[in-house]
Amino acid sequence: LNSFLLESDWYTKILLLSYKKILFSHSRPTARSHMLVEHLAPKRPLLTNYIAYALNIRVPLKSEEDFTGARAATAARGFSLSRWIEENLHKLPMSVSSERFKAGEDPVRYVMERIGDAYPTVTTVYREKLTDEALTQLCFFGLGAHRLYRARTLSSPTEVVDSGDFVVRTNFLADLPVREGLDSYGGDAYFDETTWRIKKIVRKLPRQQPWESEELTYRPGDPEWEYVKFVFRSSLFSLV
Repeated sequence: LNSFLLESDWYTKILLLSYKKILFSHSRPTARSHMLVEHLAPKRPLLTNYIAYALNIRVPLKSEEDFTGARAATAARGFSLSRWIEENLHKLPMSVSSERFKAGEDPVRYVMERIGDAYPTVTTVYREKLTDEALTQLCFFGLGAHRLYRARTLSSPTEVVDSGDFVVRTNFLADLPVREGLDSYGGDAYFDETTWRIKKIVRKLPRQQPWESEELTYRPGDPEWEYVKFVFRSSLFSLV
């Protein structure tokens, strides 16, 4: 393991190796071999548990097999191992590097050389990734499309109407704890109804007190615009 990802900490190494183990050991089921009627599992409620970062919300512990047999037993063992690794990853040494890529270095090539064998086939082409147009492509045709909503505002104390804009929201992540040295999550990105161009990003700041709430609005051309877009993109990736 010491020779694998030399510049990475043990947290990153174990996380990536665990994912590769799950990915490459997975076998594709077939209806003839794995989905026989006599092996259909009886109906039952999904096993659920409360999540730590929400109030009174239960989610399934795992994706449960519809059929019994050797494949289901293997999947159960794999889930138990995956869950144990996930719950104990935080105990491994981890580090934060603020070093930036140098001029001429390709960040995509750097990442793909390390995880390319476990990365899904890329079908979406971005001519570039940092402009306002690229953000529209990400939110309307890419990762953020299923989080895209019509923005709504209060026209009166009892009436809610569409504001005309589209919005992708991540501000509800703002209060999640982060490691020391890292910035907070958040950012609601608003897009024009007609042109789909980004109009503004409203970023919620972490609460210092439960009753406090502070938001900052950034627009194209503002000094911190590029950084706020980066925060929003990072929050969206973490959310999805």
